[in-house]
Amino acid sequence: MHRDSDRATRAAALERARRALSVAEEIGASCAVNIAGSRGYQWDGPDEKNLRPETYGLIVDTVREIIDAVDVSLRHPFPAFAVISAPALYYSNGGFLTEFVREFGPRIKAVHLQELRPGLGRLDYRALLSELERVSTNMPLLIEHLKSDQEYVESARYLRGVAASVGVPL
Repeated sequence: MHRDSDRATRAAALERARRALSVAEEIGASCAVNIAGSRGYQWDGPDEKNLRPETYGLIVDTVREIIDAVDVSLRHPFPAFAVISAPALYYSNGGFLTEFVREFGPRIKAVHLQELRPGLGRLDYRALLSELERVSTNMPLLIEHLKSDQEYVESARYLRGVAASVGVPL
């Protein structure tokens, strides 16, 4: 969902999303990550219109439109949106993550770790990695939007250290 006034840009973005999902399906990817966009000028930026109920409805309709346009063999029965979205959950997330993974485990196909950088935030990786190991020994963990190659190296090192401390091979 790009700028409200730019239907051509939105149409092009939807077509790119459809093509990307088709490629993911063709290669047998276990997940395909995308972003809903923004109702504001910056395609991925904050805008108060992003929080309106009609925007949520537009996102749901758009995701359905993209998925329906592609022959996707793996359909999820629940929306894959950010899980930790409230301050109370952010500061006390270990129990929540454990409960969430136990409830939805078989349906989780990948985990997008979107934090400042793994190890610098408050996410309880011990709880998360322990529970994910019970679901799959080959769960994709995605890290992105870091500022440098060194941050990726440090993040991977941190995650491997946490995994080792809870007996999870990574």
